[in-house]
Amino acid sequence: MSVGSRKQRIWSIIATIFAGAIFFYYGLYAMGAVIFPSFLFQIPYFVATGWIYYVFHIADDISIESTELVMGLLLLVLLIAGLHIFLKRIEFRRFRDKTSVIWSLQGTVVLAIFVFVADISTTGAINRLVWITKTQKPLKETGRDKAKPMAVRVGAKSAVDDLQYYLDSYVAGKPYIILTDSTGKEGCIEAANAANTGNTCQTVYNQPASSTYTPFHDGMDEVFSDFINHHTNKGNKSPYTGLPLFVAAHTTEGEVVLTPVDERSVGITAYALDVASPIFSSVVTVSSK
Repeated sequence: MSVGSRKQRIWSIIATIFAGAIFFYYGLYAMGAVIFPSFLFQIPYFVATGWIYYVFHIADDISIESTELVMGLLLLVLLIAGLHIFLKRIEFRRFRDKTSVIWSLQGTVVLAIFVFVADISTTGAINRLVWITKTQKPLKETGRDKAKPMAVRVGAKSAVDDLQYYLDSYVAGKPYIILTDSTGKEGCIEAANAANTGNTCQTVYNQPASSTYTPFHDGMDEVFSDFINHHTNKGNKSPYTGLPLFVAAHTTEGEVVLTPVDERSVGITAYALDVASPIFSSVVTVSSK
């Protein structure tokens, strides 16, 4: 048997085994014994477009300052200049002959841009692969799925000022207004010692108190509860689970968690699909006013 015939026979055996494995797996899938591995067909797409995902993922966390921008541009110019000097001193025998001209600055700029894009693409692809290996959900992204993390992040950001109002009122011993039910009915909550301090609901908001909270320093949990109930009655729900968006303990995806940092500060942390990696994090501290 010739070498060519032997190789052809080996490839025929491999192809037969592969086709048989596919047929066997499809039979198991038809009987409902296994699931269809759709993610295998989606992985190449997600890896190829990973850099786009990565840029959009970090875009909200990027803050540009004039000093940093100028320094970044200066470093980029110095990098290109150094790269150009280096490339002029080495010979690319595979890419030019003996009569070739000196390496041009234009070529250096093109190479620098190519390296930059390749670096971003590689970083994005690696981040995408990490996300693929960590998630236990099917990798099917629709416009609605992409809107879910944004909805959670927007909800968390919009709650910062609201929580500031509650926290400032609590520390100052002043009353605050909440929604007491889903119909939009409002209630005024005042400190238990409001009669002594003069900061009653009647004095500040011209309405009777519907409830009280324990004065600073021991009423943080009650303020959390009032804040969460207010937003629940307001209709703020998780786009992932349909449960209340704001919670005091992190348990599942698509929620915004309130965590006491100290007696005068509260942390706001938002989670999307990955329950271990927050998409938004901030600390609200009592105003110095």
